[in-house]
Amino acid sequence: MRASDSDRRRTVEELGRHFAAGRIDTDDYTRRIESALTASDLEELDELRADLPMMRVAAPEVSRSREISEQQASLGAYAFALVGVLAVVTVAIGLFGSWGWSLALLAGWLLGVGEATFFVLSRTRR
Repeated sequence: MRASDSDRRRTVEELGRHFAAGRIDTDDYTRRIESALTASDLEELDELRADLPMMRVAAPEVSRSREISEQQASLGAYAFALVGVLAVVTVAIGLFGSWGWSLALLAGWLLGVGEATFFVLSRTRR
């Protein structure tokens, strides 16, 4: 099967890792790179790596940073909801006196549910 440019590039990168690990010397590395860049078949590329161990590809470190950013976003949403509820309670008490407590609780609950719904919907659209 014919080799593509990306096949050649991956082979060159792998050879570079083997060179950095000390498995091949400079002359052998140079010869293999030249052969890899002019290879027309996948078999030719495989021959260049036949005597070398397979390289493991490291998994990307996206999960931990993504988890932290999601936790920060979640805390920010909860803080925003709490501030909104406190603002509604304060306004309701000021406007309606003793009736303000019941209206504030209802309005605060509705505001919290609305903000939580908005937050969940915005996360599912990613």
